[in-house]
Amino acid sequence: MRRRAITPPTIHRPFGSYNHAVLIEGAPPTLHMSGQVGMAADGSVPETVEGQTALVFANIQAILDEAGLLRRHIVKLTTYLTDPAFRALYMPIRNGWIEEPWPASTLVVVEALAEPRFLIEIEAFAVGDA
Repeated sequence: MRRRAITPPTIHRPFGSYNHAVLIEGAPPTLHMSGQVGMAADGSVPETVEGQTALVFANIQAILDEAGLLRRHIVKLTTYLTDPAFRALYMPIRNGWIEEPWPASTLVVVEALAEPRFLIEIEAFAVGDA
């Protein structure tokens, strides 16, 4: 088993002592992603949950690309929203991004995330083909 850190240059650097993802290489490869927030590589954060959601999925896609995996390899998403009203804005973006076979999914509403400007955070787990 070989572990490889995945931190694409197209997304913001980690805030502390972690990687955006860790790829366990082998058959099949597995990818564990840290929670992704709607922050661009330059540190900017969209003001709307729709903008942040689109950026979160772009960041997840960049991680998948660097790991050599595809959207269909996502087996689990865990989404954290800071307002239950955001669900109606988040779901169409999510549903337009995911691919079959549909991943297992959990959505949790929390009081706050690591920074007040973050409205959404998504963790993902992917398993490649054997």
